[in-house]
Amino acid sequence: MTGRFLPGVPGPKIEAIFNAAAGNEIATGKFDSPKSSAALAANAFGFFLGKAVDLPPLPGCGGETWLAR
Repeated sequence: MTGRFLPGVPGPKIEAIFNAAAGNEIATGKFDSPKSSAALAANAFGFFLGKAVDLPPLPGCGGETWLAR
């Protein structure tokens, strides 16, 4: 893997979202830290950006009634 995102994760879209949010995760370099929870979340869920219906239900979140948005 090279860069900050796993293959299939829409990096430019994720970066735009983080740049528009408070916290300055990208600008400060916090996002690139091996301990970054923001990078973990972006890489774990970023693949589903724009296709939330493909996100499988998370344990304890309703199973069949799971409606990710």
